[in-house]
Amino acid sequence: MTPYFVGEQWTDATSLAWIGGLVDRAGHLSSRPQAGQLSLMVSARDDRVLHEVRDLFGAGEVAQHHKIEGLWVWRVSEPEAVRTVLRRLAPFLVVLAKAAHRALGDVDRALTERSKRRDVDRQVLAMREEGWATADIARQLGVSPQRVTRVVARYRQSNQITIRPIRRRSPVP
Repeated sequence: MTPYFVGEQWTDATSLAWIGGLVDRAGHLSSRPQAGQLSLMVSARDDRVLHEVRDLFGAGEVAQHHKIEGLWVWRVSEPEAVRTVLRRLAPFLVVLAKAAHRALGDVDRALTERSKRRDVDRQVLAMREEGWATADIARQLGVSPQRVTRVVARYRQSNQITIRPIRRRSPVP
């Protein structure tokens, strides 16, 4: 395959500007912020262009469109990879600029919330491992007893931890 972006005229900025135009023309951005999901899909008739773009970013997959013969799609569905691609292309986007900015903000907020929930989940599990009772954990962390029960059940079901028997403990001051 002959690389498309070779020659002294193809600086990083000119390559990104060209790809930004391709994404504006043939791109589709999809986000589900509550789930922390973000995906980018770009279609073209020539798969060589999409393979080159994929190689430049080191992300995504190129495949033939499942319904339209002769159409190829570069799909990036890992949120971190999509964020990287969009951040690099942001100065060159016109049509998708607002959508990209909004999606990045939404997903950043959702991933931050997910990270906070996981931190609390880790604390719940650590306290349970130490023998804390459900009500004491809930009170100490400011969460509902139902949440503590769900976290423990989810991890017990996935066999990721072994929970010791419960001993009544007072919360640490």
